[in-house]
Amino acid sequence: MLTLYKEEEQTIIKENVKRFLKSMLERENHSVWIVLEATRDEAIKFFLGQYEDVCHYLFNDDDETLQEAGAAAFCLQDIPEAIEWISEHWGKGWFGFFGTEHDTAQVIAHMSSLCYLSSRDKMYLFRYYEPVTFTCWIGGLQEVKRVDEALGLFGEVYVETPLPHILMQYTIEANSCKQHTIDLQNNLEGFALPLYREITQIPSLDGCWYMEQREYECLAPVSLNAFKTKLCKELIGTYNLLESYSLTQVYHIVNTETARAVKQGILQKDALAYFVNIYFEHPGFWKRWYNDVEKILQQTQIDEVERIEMVLEMVSQKSTS
Repeated sequence: MLTLYKEEEQTIIKENVKRFLKSMLERENHSVWIVLEATRDEAIKFFLGQYEDVCHYLFNDDDETLQEAGAAAFCLQDIPEAIEWISEHWGKGWFGFFGTEHDTAQVIAHMSSLCYLSSRDKMYLFRYYEPVTFTCWIGGLQEVKRVDEALGLFGEVYVETPLPHILMQYTIEANSCKQHTIDLQNNLEGFALPLYREITQIPSLDGCWYMEQREYECLAPVSLNAFKTKLCKELIGTYNLLESYSLTQVYHIVNTETARAVKQGILQKDALAYFVNIYFEHPGFWKRWYNDVEKILQQTQIDEVERIEMVLEMVSQKSTS
C-alpha cells in the first residue's frame, strides 16, 4: 500500500506514475488500454460511470453473472484526464496497461475473449487484467509457449506490483516476453522511452536566439511522420538539396537524425526541426563534431530546448574559431 511510504516518497511515486502515462500518450500510432471492474470498489464504479460513452464492457454474454461483473476497457487516449485519477489511486493493485498498435474493434474482441474460461459447459470469469493474476498467468503462458496466442495483440504490458514503487514491464515478442522492472521512486529507472517533460520548463529561455526565431513552429501540430515529410520539403527548398541528394537520401537523413534526437527526449517539433537543419546548413561541423553533439543530447537532465540552444551555440563557436 502506498500509505506505508513517507509522504515525500508518495508524492515522487505519484508524479512518476503521471510522467510514465503521459509519455505513453505521446507515442505515435500506439494506444494504451486499461481494464477495470466496477464491482470491485465504489471509486471505480463512479469513475466508469462518468465515462460510459467511451468505455467498452467486456462481458456481453448471456450469462447474467458475467454481465454483472461489469469489467470495462477504455483507451487512455480517450480519457487523458484519467491520469490524475490513476495516480491518486495508485498502490491499490487495480492497474494494468496494455499497449498496442491495433484498432479498437480488434482490441475489444480480443480482450473479451480472454475473460472466459469454460469447464463442462460452464463459463467462468477470468480476471487476467488484475496485476497479480496477470503476473502469474504470463509466467504460465511462457512455459507452454502460448504467449503470442494470448498476448500477441499487445506489444507491451505494464502492471502494478505489491510494492507501489515498482512497475513491471512485459515486452511481448517471438512467442515470449521480456520482463523489466521500472522504479517509480528513482526517476523511472528502467523505462526505455523518452520521458514526458512539462512545457512550463521553457519560459526561462525567453530572449535567447532560439526562442526569438520560430520558423518551424508551424510544424508543431502535425504527427511525427507528417512532420518528417514536411521538414524534407522545407529543407529541400531552402538548400536546393536535390542538386546533391536524391529525395530518398534526404528523407533517410531526416528520419535518422529525428530518431536520434527523439531517443534522447527531444520531442518538440520546432526543436527537432532546428536540430535536423544543422546537418544541411553546417555539413562540415556535423561531420567533425558529431560525437560532441551526441554528448549534449545525452544530458537529459537539461530541458530539450536548452540542449538545442547549446548545440546552436557550439555551431557558432566552432564556425568562428
